[in-house]
Amino acid sequence: MDKIKKVFLTKTIPDCLAKEYGIPFTKFVFEEKTLEELEDDLKKEFQEDYKDEKEIESEIYKKGLKTILYLWKNRLEYQNGSDDIFIQVHDSNQFFSYLQELTSLYSKRKHRTLLDPDNFIRSIWLRMGVEDIKNVETFLRRQIAFIKNESAINEYEEFDKLNDEDILAYRINENEDWFETNKNIVFSIRRTASDISTEDIMNMYFDVKDYDFPAIHFGLVRENDQNTCYLYGVQQLRYGQKDEDIKEYIQPIRKQLRNKHASSNTLIALSLFFDFLYKRGIKDVVIPTMQVFNYSFHEHLSDAFQRDLDKYSEEERNSFEERYNNGDKSNDVLTYKNFKNIADRYINKQDEISYNKSERLINTTIELCERYPVLNITSYPFIEDESMHIKINGEINILNSSKKKRSI
Repeated sequence: MDKIKKVFLTKTIPDCLAKEYGIPFTKFVFEEKTLEELEDDLKKEFQEDYKDEKEIESEIYKKGLKTILYLWKNRLEYQNGSDDIFIQVHDSNQFFSYLQELTSLYSKRKHRTLLDPDNFIRSIWLRMGVEDIKNVETFLRRQIAFIKNESAINEYEEFDKLNDEDILAYRINENEDWFETNKNIVFSIRRTASDISTEDIMNMYFDVKDYDFPAIHFGLVRENDQNTCYLYGVQQLRYGQKDEDIKEYIQPIRKQLRNKHASSNTLIALSLFFDFLYKRGIKDVVIPTMQVFNYSFHEHLSDAFQRDLDKYSEEERNSFEERYNNGDKSNDVLTYKNFKNIADRYINKQDEISYNKSERLINTTIELCERYPVLNITSYPFIEDESMHIKINGEINILNSSKKKRSI
């Protein structure tokens, strides 16, 4: 049995069904012939070990058999017209081949998240949209392209000078998990004093101030003979820098961009990103509006964090907060505060997260397109598919008015 098939049967599906991971049930449907082949391969793979009654292998074998039964059940429900969401595998050879390539590419990446290559494929399905569910092979092929195209962009670059002290830069970050996208990009205005000596620069004896705009979650692929960007979200990272002097400097631009749909910083971030794409010959942008399993996952995540938070009594919580506010930086205090900060991002936030990833992102993009004619909406969501499609016909240069000597 191929390794990837063994992992899928004895690791991926059991993990998706286990409550501890909070992954929504992913109901894969295979052809009858494929299920028979998987069952035969599984028995051959574990026959010798199972006869020897090795405990660990026996448990893995049982997991594989349960998965096979689960997949047969999915097929029966699918044929009987169940209303559940099913991921139909049209070509099993192609499906497992793509999974193998995906795990191989992931394991060779320069930067890796905490997920083991065999583990991360249990969460990749959280990215799926409606069209992806209809064609899982195309979805996997796109994920492979996202990884392959990561090397096409430098991880850090200073690319524009706004004045004597301020430069525009970007950095590419690894996402904390793979539930959204592989990477995000953050554009920043960086400021250094104008009278820094060459010696100071060489020895790093100077301070740099940063003003970070929200992060853009994206992936690059070539589709329909066009270099295309998939844009999945805009998010203010919790560790972003916001220097007050730089904020005051760009305040006139931020005021001009005020609107009821999105923050000025989000519009600036998106506009810088669209210019970034255009300069690299990427003029087609796809903004998926639905990730089918994502809402359910965040419900599970909310419940899990709430259960962990409930392990602290109200008295314990108040004590930790009071100690922290009084300057106590003991390990137990910092551990609690770090956990609490993360929990606050997810507890009862599934509706807000869903809104930010769909309606708010679409409204923000429409706002930007209405302001700058070089952006053309070629298809609104749920016309051709569930995504919004954008054509970039030129640069926006949203910070052009700041390219002058800063007043002191």
